[in-house]
Amino acid sequence: MSFATLTSIILIILAFFFFLKNLKKSKWLQLQNNYPMPAKVLNKINSQLNYDPANVNGVHYKNSVFSLINEQGILIRKPFPFSLILRPLLIPWADIKEIKIINSITDETNLLSKTMNRLSLNNYVKINLLGFKNFFIIIKWKNEYNKKGSN
Repeated sequence: MSFATLTSIILIILAFFFFLKNLKKSKWLQLQNNYPMPAKVLNKINSQLNYDPANVNGVHYKNSVFSLINEQGILIRKPFPFSLILRPLLIPWADIKEIKIINSITDETNLLSKTMNRLSLNNYVKINLLGFKNFFIIIKWKNEYNKKGSN
């Protein structure tokens, strides 16, 4: 076995353990038990999902989440192979406490972050859920959501 092959195997194993460690911090598992996305819904909207960053209760997923806001609610899923463990979510409007448009994926409030975020053209949506106290999801806001009337 060559050095490059051995190094690749070790890196894959380390990445897997890093993923499992972060999975324990994530509330995604709890969310997927409460908000599973039916397969027929996922198959219907898969082509409409956008690949963007997300922040699930402080765990930042950098450009590794597909998200969509529509008349059913908020749909979020991880790409394959992560979607095998972190199943897609469909959070219905009835379970959403508050939605607020913000300027930062991290929702930081320090002066430097505020200044940099004002220079950015991106907006995000901070979503608070009814059944989860002090819990939030932040996904990228898209202007076409305004046109659909789903804010």
